[in-house]
Amino acid sequence: MRIIAGEFRGYRIETLKSSQTRPTLDQVKESLFNALGQFFQGGLVLDLYAGSGNLGLEALSRGFDQAVFVDRYRPAIQVIQSNIARLGVQERAVIYKRDAMKVLPLLKEKGYRFDLILLDPPFQTQPFSDLLPLISTLDLLTDDGHVVCETAKDTVLEDRYLTLVKYREYVYGTTKLTIFQKEGVAIE
Repeated sequence: MRIIAGEFRGYRIETLKSSQTRPTLDQVKESLFNALGQFFQGGLVLDLYAGSGNLGLEALSRGFDQAVFVDRYRPAIQVIQSNIARLGVQERAVIYKRDAMKVLPLLKEKGYRFDLILLDPPFQTQPFSDLLPLISTLDLLTDDGHVVCETAKDTVLEDRYLTLVKYREYVYGTTKLTIFQKEGVAIE
């Protein structure tokens, strides 16, 4: 794994050698950021089910100000910490070792609102029918923000989860990316 573009382009990302995580492939990651606009002028990103921190670190490299990384698996947290230290972005990163569903109310309590939320859970769990309504209810997404769900290509997500509506969908090999935004946001 490597950072594809931006400030840290070419840096290698340490990954976890475990069945507990599945890193996003470079081609899928590149397509994801191309769909969102490639580079960003600040903002806050949440990398839920962060694994190695691959997606959140790519977002930082492409111009996001800060990233919040969440994973409940201790070895994954250690790899995220190592990658953050290697890139020297400790002041731009916050890490939580928590369950995804349990951390969201805590993030709301701390006043977080995200411009980009990256959801890449293990394909066998696929908790989107619980996660997306909770994100909507807690109002964790900024008005012009996006939620990106990485799933197996045959996974079907609803067109709407409360205030979050499906914006775009892309299939790359065995992986599908589904992008949600808040209802009422103009689609370009």
